Amino acid sequence: MLIKRMFITFVTSILGILLMGAVPFAFNGTSFQFSKYTDGLKELLSQLSHLADITYPAGAAQRSLFPDVWEPYTYSMTVLFSALFLALFLAILLSILISLLPKRLYQGAKSILFVFESFPDILITVLIQFLIIWIYKKTNVLLFDVVAFGDSQPYTLPILCLSVMPIILSLRILLFHMEEEWEEPYIENAKSKGLSRLYILIHHIMPNTLIHFFHQSKMILWFMLSNLLVIEILFNIRGITNFVYQHGFPAIFTVASLLVFLPMYAFFALGSWFTNRWAMQSEAAATAAAQSSLNLEPLWRVLKRLLVRIVRPLQYVAAQPLFVAGFCIIGSILALSLIHNYAFGNEIPQTQVIYAKDGFNALGRAPFEPSSRFWFGTDQFGFELLYKIASGAKYTIGLAFFISLARLLLSFAGGYLFFIMNQRVKEWLKGLVDSTHYIPVALLCYFILNAVVLSEGMTFWQKGTFYILILTLVAVPAVSVMIGSEMELISYREFVTSAKVLGGSRFHVFSRHILPHTLPKLWFIYIQQIMYVLILFAHLGLLQIFFGGTVLEEYTVFGGDLLPKSMSNEWSGLIGSYYRQMMLRPYLLIIPVLFFAVSIFGVNLMLEGLKRTIEDLQWQRKKYFHPASLVIVAVAVGLCFFAVHKFSDDFRQRAKAVSAQKVEAKETERKIPIVELERDTISQFADGMINGVREYYIGGPMERSIINGVYGKPIKVKDYEKRTEYYYKEDGYQIIISSGLSRVINRMQVEYDSSRKDIKEAMKMKPMKETKDSLSYLKGRYLVLFTEKSKGHWWLSLQDQYYFR
Repeated sequence: MLIKRMFITFVTSILGILLMGAVPFAFNGTSFQFSKYTDGLKELLSQLSHLADITYPAGAAQRSLFPDVWEPYTYSMTVLFSALFLALFLAILLSILISLLPKRLYQGAKSILFVFESFPDILITVLIQFLIIWIYKKTNVLLFDVVAFGDSQPYTLPILCLSVMPIILSLRILLFHMEEEWEEPYIENAKSKGLSRLYILIHHIMPNTLIHFFHQSKMILWFMLSNLLVIEILFNIRGITNFVYQHGFPAIFTVASLLVFLPMYAFFALGSWFTNRWAMQSEAAATAAAQSSLNLEPLWRVLKRLLVRIVRPLQYVAAQPLFVAGFCIIGSILALSLIHNYAFGNEIPQTQVIYAKDGFNALGRAPFEPSSRFWFGTDQFGFELLYKIASGAKYTIGLAFFISLARLLLSFAGGYLFFIMNQRVKEWLKGLVDSTHYIPVALLCYFILNAVVLSEGMTFWQKGTFYILILTLVAVPAVSVMIGSEMELISYREFVTSAKVLGGSRFHVFSRHILPHTLPKLWFIYIQQIMYVLILFAHLGLLQIFFGGTVLEEYTVFGGDLLPKSMSNEWSGLIGSYYRQMMLRPYLLIIPVLFFAVSIFGVNLMLEGLKRTIEDLQWQRKKYFHPASLVIVAVAVGLCFFAVHKFSDDFRQRAKAVSAQKVEAKETERKIPIVELERDTISQFADGMINGVREYYIGGPMERSIINGVYGKPIKVKDYEKRTEYYYKEDGYQIIISSGLSRVINRMQVEYDSSRKDIKEAMKMKPMKETKDSLSYLKGRYLVLFTEKSKGHWWLSLQDQYYFR
């Protein structure tokens, strides 16, 4: 029976990898086309049947995938399994030591684990790298290589970084199962015989605990595989996941997934062989369970009952300070983000230069490090990171909650369908879903989303909706099987069997007995999914996949250097934009990652508080309020008030500066007609300037508050994907100033009344191009364009010809 199950898992896992490998073929923009999927699957199978012919681009040449793939594959598997075995050894050793501690120290150790579990893998890796660099600067001793250089590939530090999170996760799982084993009757019998605590722990508890732990280790290894991609990117390692990211297309992605699958499957098959007895018992229990035929009719009634009963524990959460603390952390961040959006216009203050009181001497230029004035510092363009964090919080946290809820609702329906399926169908379906554990989900999302987020033909919300859809659907199969399996385990219990014997219908048994025991698990799954989504956001940020689209922006004067930019300032976009600067300005990367950690910590607190609430309900310990909850809420409100006061001060100071600039402009500026095509005006075109648009030029910095100080508030603002246009009124004329994503002016436009003949005479040169309603001239690198909107009324536009090409 075990060999049969292993064979089914092997075959269905390979089939699942092949089916997922063809998914990128199926999307044309944001639409899924089944015909393209089948054609892509045929093409993929054809390529896999000729492995020697698969090539990948390497510069201007094409190289064969084999044998080039063996070096990164061998390296990655060495790092992965070395980290796995190190994590298992340390987790088992630490679990034994912690279990022998006195009760207070034991609880303290669990609390420390609880805190460290909230740290994202990116934060841990970056902090370890900085620690090694700091020690090197202080002692001139380099403990480990912090990045791959040339042909040298680091091993020690990547293995240590990759093993940290698995140690924490494994330790918590082991301690959880040990606590359950200590409550079993046979432990009381062993104690009554006078056996020592250490003997009972080693000879009785650990064997049973390790069997349970092995069957949960698949999730840990899958988590490590996802983290391996982050490790390889941050260490610049030429590993298999980084190889797929750099050179991947469906065939290479599928080949790499199959290569990763083989040793991981061998590891779990070997483990299953040693736990054969437990597996046979589970198989017998599953076979003995009575299964019904597929019937969709009760599903809607089940969902209705679900929505009614799932909110019941929420009326008791105020009695759990942990839940209140987590809720206040998440709620405070969201509240500040919404206040910044609606009260302060979602504006990101920009300070490129700090002047002395005389207004002439510069005291500093952007970027500015964190200080009392700039709490989180600024980036190289002078934009304050505090307000970018506030602006992006509503997208990051809001999307995490929404995507997790969508996953849960779809997975509950899928889990119910899985629960009522035939047992043979379940075995094959489990194998297909099991294949998702051998593929880094961030890479799969990358290959599906990459073309969409970089597209210039779709709006922000078209890209955002597709982003939400993909991140929701990638987890639904696995979560559905998990929920369905949980329902199946509950159906094996004696009280369910008794209800069936007494004549209870299938729907009655499910709604009255199985569903009430499933609902608490759904809360846990929901909050866990929020954490997984937040971590996935961070991973996609490193891959430059941002919500609402990724724009590659030129940020140097001469062009050529591209900086990925998020249109929404969501935190993964900040990570993707700044991680290349982490050695020069580490705060730009560490602060967004810290906010990920704080959010995950808040979600963990909510999860622990909810767990305790459900335990109180089960034991009829109904409490509605705890005094500590009031203190926590008061602290959260105070911190929010302090932050809002900071927002108000910053924007009030900027408003005063703008007002002073307006007064100075009125006192010192001479009113100039908007356009006069005279010698001086025409000569200014070659310098990127238009007569009448005071002090500003093409290629110059575009800071809205400064321009507003001269022209007042814009009468209209239009946002495009690569630019924003600001419309101003001056002396009865309309002025348009268009800024690029890096806040550099790339076009200026004014109204002009004249005849075509007068324009040609004034320009004193032949037009580069002339049409019925336009005249265009090239002055230096700038395009001078006259567009006739009505008889004798023109738009005069001066723009960077390369930007709009």
